[in-house]
Amino acid sequence: MSANINADTIIIKSEDMLDTAIDDVAVLLSINTGKYVELNKFGLAIWELLDGKRSISMVAENLTQKYDVKQAECETDVIEFATNLIDDNLVHIG
Repeated sequence: MSANINADTIIIKSEDMLDTAIDDVAVLLSINTGKYVELNKFGLAIWELLDGKRSISMVAENLTQKYDVKQAECETDVIEFATNLIDDNLVHIG
């Protein structure tokens, strides 16, 4: 992991990023780097919750209400997801 992210971390979407969702998938594109990422249903659910106000823990809590996943496991998955997006310059730590 290149970023120091924990359950209290707030993630903010980068301003130079575009996103589009169709059904249960989405594509994210960095205008500056040209880097793009395709998200599946679960990735899209996380993406929609990264509003710059919710912590990783709050995002995971919301997801545990929608999906059959434990809080700790979900937090780990959200941290990994956010770390990958940080590495791609699509989000940053708030």
